[in-house]
Amino acid sequence: MQILMNLSARASFPTKGVGMDAKDLKYFVRAGVSLIYVTALDQEVFLDWFDGNVADMIFQEKPKAEKAAKKCAVYEWSLGTGLIVRDPLAQEKPSSNQATSGIGPALAKVMGLCGAEERMIVLIRDVMQILGRGGVQSSPDLVAISKIRDIVSRTSITFIFLSNINVLPSWMEREVVVLDWPLPTMEQHRQFFQDIQEGYVSDEPDSKNKEKMKIQIDVLDEETMRDVCKAAQGLTQQEDLWAASYSIMKNKKIVPAVISEMKKQNICKSGFLEWVEQPEHIEDVGGMDELKRWLNLRRAIFTQEARDFGIDDPKGILMIGIPGVGKSLACKAIAHVWNMPLIRLDMGKLFSATVGSSEANTRNMLSTVEAVAPCVLFIDEIEKGLSGIKSSNNSDAGVTARVAATILQWLQDKKQPVFVAATANDIASLPPEMTRRGRWDEMFFTDLPNRTEREMIFRIHLRKRRRDPDALNLNFEQLTDATKGYTGAEIEQIVVISLIDAFCSKKEVTQTGLLKAVGEVTRMFDTMKESIDALKDWVAIKDGQGTRARLASTYQAEG
Repeated sequence: MQILMNLSARASFPTKGVGMDAKDLKYFVRAGVSLIYVTALDQEVFLDWFDGNVADMIFQEKPKAEKAAKKCAVYEWSLGTGLIVRDPLAQEKPSSNQATSGIGPALAKVMGLCGAEERMIVLIRDVMQILGRGGVQSSPDLVAISKIRDIVSRTSITFIFLSNINVLPSWMEREVVVLDWPLPTMEQHRQFFQDIQEGYVSDEPDSKNKEKMKIQIDVLDEETMRDVCKAAQGLTQQEDLWAASYSIMKNKKIVPAVISEMKKQNICKSGFLEWVEQPEHIEDVGGMDELKRWLNLRRAIFTQEARDFGIDDPKGILMIGIPGVGKSLACKAIAHVWNMPLIRLDMGKLFSATVGSSEANTRNMLSTVEAVAPCVLFIDEIEKGLSGIKSSNNSDAGVTARVAATILQWLQDKKQPVFVAATANDIASLPPEMTRRGRWDEMFFTDLPNRTEREMIFRIHLRKRRRDPDALNLNFEQLTDATKGYTGAEIEQIVVISLIDAFCSKKEVTQTGLLKAVGEVTRMFDTMKESIDALKDWVAIKDGQGTRARLASTYQAEG
C-alpha cells in the first residue's frame, strides 16, 4: 500500500480539461439542481477535483475572500462513516459517526442542519444501499427515497450520488441529472508514467545499510511510452498504480503487456464480455478479397492524424451470409489486421429475469467496452440476441426492445474508437433500423466460396494441419469441381475426415481420400436451398455487385 502512496504522491492527474462533465457539475449545482448522479470509475480523482472546486461550484466567479465569508457545508455519508463533514482543509479526518450510519438517521440529521447553513451539499457514497442494485427495483429503500424527495422540495440542499456504475431506477430517471466522470486521457497517462521514470523508492530496506533502497528503472523511449499509454487507455488512476507497481517490481520497468493485463481483468469481471487472446489471422481467411481490401484501406484510420484530416473513426461492419461461410472468422481477423484487442460479446448474458437488470447490464457493458477502446467488438449472430423485438411489449414487457434501442443508439452516436464486427445469418430477423447506413460503415454479403476460394480454403486447412499442399501432389481443379456449393466449414470437415482416414490406414492424405470425404459431407446447399436462395434474392446481385449489401468476394459466375 505504501508503494501506491509513494506513486500517487509523485504522479497526480491534472484535473484541468478533464471534460465537459466536470464543468457541468458546477453549473448544475449553481442552478439549484437538487439531485445529481455522478458515475465515476476513478472516484478518488473525482473527489480530489470536487474538494478543490466546492467554492466555485456554489458561489460562481467571486473573489476568494468573499467566497470564504460565505457559509457552505459539505457532508458525506457512507455506511462505514455515517454522516460526517467533508472538509479538505481539515488537518485530520473527522471520526465516523456511527449514530448516522443508517441512511434514515443521516437524513434526519440533514434536516436538523438545514437552518444553520446558507448552502449545503450532501455527498452520498453507498448508493446501492438506497437505490438498489443493477438499476432495478430489487431492494431500494423507498422510505429513504421519499425523505430525500421531501427534503429537496423544501430546502436548497443538493444531493450528489457517487457510484462506479449507474444503478438509478428507471422510475427516478426524470428526477435526477446524470453525469459521467471521464477516465484519464492519454496525456494524463503520459504525465503519470513520466513521473514514474523520475525514480521509484521501494519500502524494502537495503540489506547492508538498512535504508530504503532506490530502484532504478529503465527509461521508456518514445515508442514504448506511446504503447504504454495506449495500453493504459480505459484504466483508472488506481489501476495504473497497481499495474505500474507490479511491472516495476517484476521487470524493473513499465511493460505495455502488464498494463494490458489489467484491462483483460476488467473485461473478464463484466461477465458479458470475453477477451479473445489470439484473434484469427487474416491469412486464415480464404478469399473475401473485397473485404480484405476494404480493411487494409482503413488500417491507418484510427490515428490522430486521420482525425485531424477530418476522417471519423470507422463504426463497424455487418457480415451477412449462411452459416459456415467464414463470417465469424473474418470478423475475428479484423483485430489482427488492425492490431487491436478483440472483445467478444455474449448477448444472451445481457438478459436477466430481474426487472430492469437487462437494460442496466447493457449500459454497463457498453461503458466497459468504451473503456478499453480502441478495440474490436465481435457480436456473433446478432439477430438471435435481438429476436422478438416486434413482439417485445407482449412477450417480455419491452425488455428486448429497450436493449435493442440502447445498442442502436450507441452504434449511431458512440464517440470512442470501438469497431463493431457483427454477423447475421437471417437478415429478415433484424429490424430495418439495424441495417441502415450510419450505424454500419458497410454491410458485406458472404456467399458460398467460388472456385478460387475453395482451393484457397483447401490449402489453408492442409497447412494448419502441418501439410504442404504442393508436396501432396493434389489435383485442386478436380477438388474444387467436386466441392461446388460447399461452405468453408464443410471443406474443412472434408480435410479433417481425410486426415483421420489416412492416420488410421497409416498413409498420407491423398486425392482419393479427399474425394471420398467429399461424398461423406452433406452440403448445407442441399438442406437449406430455399433459405440460401431467399438471402441471395434479398442481396439482389446485379452485374457482379450486390444491390443491398456489398459482396465480400469478387463475383465469379459458375455454371
